Amino acid sequence: MSTKIYTAWRCPSNRLSEFLGLLSDHCLSTATKGLKRGMRGLRKSFMDKWLEKNPKIAKAKRPRTKARWLIIEEWIKEDAKSMERGFFGIEMGCQVFIHGRYAYIIPCGEDWLLKGFELPEFAEDFSYWNNSDRPDELSDREWNRRGRTWDKIIGTGRDEARRRLIYDVISIPKGREFSHSYFELKERVLGTWRRVIETDMEKI
Repeated sequence: MSTKIYTAWRCPSNRLSEFLGLLSDHCLSTATKGLKRGMRGLRKSFMDKWLEKNPKIAKAKRPRTKARWLIIEEWIKEDAKSMERGFFGIEMGCQVFIHGRYAYIIPCGEDWLLKGFELPEFAEDFSYWNNSDRPDELSDREWNRRGRTWDKIIGTGRDEARRRLIYDVISIPKGREFSHSYFELKERVLGTWRRVIETDMEKI
């Protein structure tokens, strides 16, 4: 059976909550920076055309402030529905397996959100694949042991579904759903953005 787990981590199960907290904070911070760059990059002419199509927003106080976020939010939701990855794809989650004294975590989502994530001292990389050569820093014995561990964790597809926990790092709400992670992301983006807008961003 071919196994391809290119990004995965292992940590003591009693520190899983701490690990997921660090991962969530990193992904939210990375997404916040990316969205702010996107908002800054919106041209005044583009926003004016958008506001022409949205007269209620155009009549609001500081319409371009609202327009910046609403335009980006439209793109976020479009990317969430699309099968192709876009610049505003920000969804991230984890599959978590508890096996023995350890928790094994496989991230699922936008790779760019993981850029720069530094593992805490209590966690380690635990990726594994058997379709090409092992990493040079691991011995054959260590690599094969890691493979056997994953075989025990994953087992058959039915076993995997029973043992797996799903943790949402950033999820896009659908319809009237509430997503705490998306709410926090929005607060991070707009909390500082409002202060920037109050100074000189209206001149753009």
